[in-house]
Amino acid sequence: MKKICSKCHKNKSNTEFSFSKIHKDNLYSYCRDCGNKMTYDYRKKNRKKYLSDIKKRYKKYYYKYYQKYSLEHKEQIKKRMQLYYLKHKKRINLRSSIYNKTAKGKHIQRIKSYKQRVKRLNGSHTLNEWNTLKKKFNYKCAICKKHKKLTRDHIIPLSKNGSNYIKNIQPLCQSCNSRKYNN
Repeated sequence: MKKICSKCHKNKSNTEFSFSKIHKDNLYSYCRDCGNKMTYDYRKKNRKKYLSDIKKRYKKYYYKYYQKYSLEHKEQIKKRMQLYYLKHKKRINLRSSIYNKTAKGKHIQRIKSYKQRVKRLNGSHTLNEWNTLKKKFNYKCAICKKHKKLTRDHIIPLSKNGSNYIKNIQPLCQSCNSRKYNN
């Protein structure tokens, strides 16, 4: 049996049309080739919308599945990663050393080392203590005395074994904190 495509107007076999539940003859009015071309053209014309739709779909379905899978197969994944590392150790280390020499890599290394130092520290302080300290300084920088966005500064730096207790913290603006560095 044959049918005429509504797009290319060619007489084609029914096998060249995709199945459709809503049409009377259970076939789309256009052939598969025209349907593929329309899909390609639409995706090319609306690329951003198409890609955002894919991302939404991925987040909705696959992310939950992989999250569940990784929790259920934690040990298997760990073993697989260890085997992969042993097999590709040289290549991984070479790639890491090259990346660590870039600006972004150096920045990430600084953040990691800071977090490790904070973990090893004695003491900590709460957000409430930090807010009380800012109030004590009238929400001004301890050095320049200006009203700016305040950052936590360790009086004795973490790199010199300073603590993370509130006694060792002072509110400084970003410029004063950066200028101070490790002094």
